[in-house]
Amino acid sequence: MHSQIRYRNGFTLIELLLVLTVIAIMASLYIAAVNPAGQIDQVRDIDRKRSANQIQQALYEYLINNNEFPEPLPDGKTNAKPICREGLLDNSCINLDVLVPNYRSALPIDPAETNSLFSGYAVYAASGRAIVIATHIGL
Repeated sequence: MHSQIRYRNGFTLIELLLVLTVIAIMASLYIAAVNPAGQIDQVRDIDRKRSANQIQQALYEYLINNNEFPEPLPDGKTNAKPICREGLLDNSCINLDVLVPNYRSALPIDPAETNSLFSGYAVYAASGRAIVIATHIGL
């Protein structure tokens, strides 16, 4: 009696499941290592810092040209006052519309800001210097 050897074509279900499991594990490790959500947050924070620095530079340019800031600035970080959105006036925020268009083409608005009056940035004075901060850094 001679036994016949049969060669099969294709893969068994166990082999396919094993390969898919290995691919899924490798994909999850890659996603955890890359952390796309964290990278997007970092990019947004960099953009917020850049916008805050640009507003601060515009304030200094205004100060050089006019010998005063456009609005009185509160002293100290704990008293920082929100910057109003462009074109809005309210006592709860500082209006810096005078910076547009001579010092900035537009005042930035942080997409994370939910208050329709505020830009997502705040300003205060420290030792006679204007400091602009992004209020939603790290969110």
